[in-house]
Amino acid sequence: YLFPGFLTEAQRVLRDDGIVIAKIANQVHSGRKWWQVREFEEMAEVMGFTVCDEIVKIRSSHRPQPNGRSQRHANQKHSFYIILRKNGC
Repeated sequence: YLFPGFLTEAQRVLRDDGIVIAKIANQVHSGRKWWQVREFEEMAEVMGFTVCDEIVKIRSSHRPQPNGRSQRHANQKHSFYIILRKNGC
């Protein structure tokens, strides 16, 4: 729900050769995967951006959930830096 507003504002303020670097992680909610990275990239392309690169960073530890429990999942250990350009790579 945050992506449209973010991408709209990025389109507005960037020059034609502008670049966006967004840090995103996939999530697990109630035992189900939420593929935020894919959702963000698809929305960015629909809004006219070009996805130029995806850099994966592996985090060294898990953070506990607010309820004190931790769901272990491979994607929780990864952060993705998504590189977008306004007018192609």
